[in-house]
Amino acid sequence: MEELKSKLPTMLPAGITLMKATVKPFAFGLKQLEIVCVMNDAEGILDRLEESLRSIPGIQGVESTGITLI
Repeated sequence: MEELKSKLPTMLPAGITLMKATVKPFAFGLKQLEIVCVMNDAEGILDRLEESLRSIPGIQGVESTGITLI
């Protein structure tokens, strides 16, 4: 999980900046990687981010839990 966390900034699509990545316990010994990104509010950019994250080996699922305008 730490290796994935360190490689994540280079795996994100153009225009998306990783601000924070935290490994947290999930359930029954499983862990989740919670990330915070900053990006333009262009149409489809969130879909591109989720698609790019799903394509990384070792990631089983992606869920957007909060979206805020700055």
